[in-house]
Amino acid sequence: MRKIISVLITSTVLFFFGITGSMADWTAGLSVTHGEYSASGEENENGEIANSGDQKIGVTYPAIFVERTLDNGVSVGLDIIAG
Repeated sequence: MRKIISVLITSTVLFFFGITGSMADWTAGLSVTHGEYSASGEENENGEIANSGDQKIGVTYPAIFVERTLDNGVSVGLDIIAG
């Protein structure tokens, strides 16, 4: 059992270093954004305020991104926002 674990760990490390060396110009990752939206309004009828209100909502959404750095230093990427 110890040999199997050792082989799996060694294979994973070699695979990781092989991939990162060949993909040195690529970047990938996850990000999370949190914010709050708020709105207020009122309804006027014949010069008098009929209805008024305030609303707030907190939102959190994740994003996955992939980015590549070109030879001239410019980065081009794709950002996918779930929702």
